[in-house]
Amino acid sequence: MAQIIKKGPSWMVRVSIMGDDGKQHKKSKAGFKTKAAAKAYAAKMEFQKTTGGVALVSGTLFPDYFKDWFNLYKRSNVTERTALTYHQVYNALKQYLNVPVEDIDRRRYRQFMVDFGSNRAKSTVSKFNSLIHACVKDAMYDGVVHKDFVASTDLVFDKSKTREVDYLSIDEIKKLVSHLVKTRNVHFTLKYMILTAIYTGARLGEIQALMWSDIKGDTISINKSWNETTQDFQPTKNESSIRTINVDDQLIALLKELNFNKKQIFVSQYHTVPTGV
Repeated sequence: MAQIIKKGPSWMVRVSIMGDDGKQHKKSKAGFKTKAAAKAYAAKMEFQKTTGGVALVSGTLFPDYFKDWFNLYKRSNVTERTALTYHQVYNALKQYLNVPVEDIDRRRYRQFMVDFGSNRAKSTVSKFNSLIHACVKDAMYDGVVHKDFVASTDLVFDKSKTREVDYLSIDEIKKLVSHLVKTRNVHFTLKYMILTAIYTGARLGEIQALMWSDIKGDTISINKSWNETTQDFQPTKNESSIRTINVDDQLIALLKELNFNKKQIFVSQYHTVPTGV
């Protein structure tokens, strides 16, 4: 059983936890203003013991828990660009929610949402919230927290910073293609890349990674991506992103104007070909 001890004007909880060495160790947390708060914390710790939950070191800050969770569960499966987003979430938590995991509840998370989201676009708030929610759901499964305080919290964002996507019409796309073709210059391959994006729907990194060996007849094979951070090839976003696309003969003819680049089609403007490719 947990011990609840009066320490001056506050209360302290002391719990025995089985360590990796098979021995019992004492974990303490002090500073509870009321005995009821201390009892609630003690009950949570006892629940973790009986259900096999993960017992955190008392006072573990949520940003640090999020960072450890990312490194354990996500880091090996995401791109550098996605990893940067997780790091941005960590920095936001450090600034706005730098409190112990056990102290977070729906009210405190709502305050974080207000403080963080009030001057940011909906897309940013939604992305950050979804990554935090994934962390919290895993924390619940591991027995670290016992209520999903994210699920019941509405997003807060600055509507003036929220962009509306305005798609081009078919006629507008035709005019854009005509302009790009007429004003193209083989020494500046950006217009060729935009044309490739229009004809294939490929992502920027996928286009940057294209090699002549990926073009066969009137098809383009998307099988890798380019990492701007490491200046090297990397896998596509997921397995379903690997695909072969039938394209217009005009695009193939335009790309062949760049055949002075021996391996990567768009190497001249963005990067050099890595050794051994």
